[in-house]
Amino acid sequence: MDEKQTAKKNFKPMIIALSVLVVIVSAYFITSSVLGKGLFSKDVSGAQLYAEDEADDSQGIQAESEEPSGSGSVIVEGDETEEKDAEEISEESKDITKNLSTTISQEKEYKNDDGTLEGGASASRIISGAVATHRWTASNVISNVTAERIAVNLNVYSDGTKTDKTVKRYLYAAVINTKPSRIVVPAASQFSNRNLESMGKFVKGYENQTKEDILFAVNNEMCSRDYDNLQGNVFYNGNDSITGTVIKNSKVAQEGEVCNESLVINKDGTWEYPVKVSMSTANDLINRGTIASVSYTYPVIWGGKKYVHPEAGENTGIWYDHYIAEDEDILYDNRTIIGQIDSNKYIVLISEGFGYAYLAEYMLNDLGVQNAYWGNGGIAAAMYVKGHGLITPNNFIVHGDLFCVK
Repeated sequence: MDEKQTAKKNFKPMIIALSVLVVIVSAYFITSSVLGKGLFSKDVSGAQLYAEDEADDSQGIQAESEEPSGSGSVIVEGDETEEKDAEEISEESKDITKNLSTTISQEKEYKNDDGTLEGGASASRIISGAVATHRWTASNVISNVTAERIAVNLNVYSDGTKTDKTVKRYLYAAVINTKPSRIVVPAASQFSNRNLESMGKFVKGYENQTKEDILFAVNNEMCSRDYDNLQGNVFYNGNDSITGTVIKNSKVAQEGEVCNESLVINKDGTWEYPVKVSMSTANDLINRGTIASVSYTYPVIWGGKKYVHPEAGENTGIWYDHYIAEDEDILYDNRTIIGQIDSNKYIVLISEGFGYAYLAEYMLNDLGVQNAYWGNGGIAAAMYVKGHGLITPNNFIVHGDLFCVK
């Protein structure tokens, strides 16, 4: 047998082995494509999108994914999930917006030529006639939440007059069914060593200390960004100073001057406005059932009607806030409104780059909200749903407090 024949004989088993390997790999990829999973794809469920702050206080904030903790039944539904790049926000810069980074997936129209819905889109369960591009649900024995990212066409206003021109934008909406005893409004300082926290770390801190799961959370009232004194006062008084007395989580969270026009939330589900909150009245309010006061906001809707602040000014301006941001400013010009249909049903809306008036109109005209107040906006506007984590684009910084459902 010559050298060529010997080499050919020795190489034959290798060829057979390689052929078998090719067949196996090909079969795997064919099967994977049928099942919707490739060899190198990352199968990310909504429950793995729990972004939280793992950096220490001196290093800013970086969001990362982890499995959610806590007990209770969580129903996870995802018409479409998307990965979100981690963000880092440097405290040293003292300007959060300059260091905010995110990746927004390229948007697409969600209707085919014949008007039917395509992709992961479906008819919204919250706003009639609208399209939900994403949906998240979660529940426990007492409470349940359905949240959606909804595509809406907003009429453009010119000099205060509505025009026929429309712009496509998105809003986040959540409907929560619960009992009033499951509402809690904690301050970051009550569950952290500072007033400034990422929402993921805030929620985790609350759950670790109380041994209670948060089913839903949203940023609450507007607060100071105090980078120099993270343990100091952060909640505004009505006079624009950081001096007010406020109640959070059924405790006095900040001592200070009298807040003459606070909105208070009671454990029986009633909301009251205006209420005087001071060091002399706070304990009496807590003893009679007040779980939280909101010192620097006031109603948008009250008693099922548009609320007009007695001094006109800012709140009246909310109903005329038809601002629509340019594409590059969408993440920075968000708004939050928290509403109540009754003591057992709540509505929360967050805009992606447009004004309060649109949200207030949806609440009043489409959602049957009886009482609502405006909350913090800008890059602080964010929602959390148990089992999904932060459903809004970033693990935003919370300045002060959260409106939560257990």
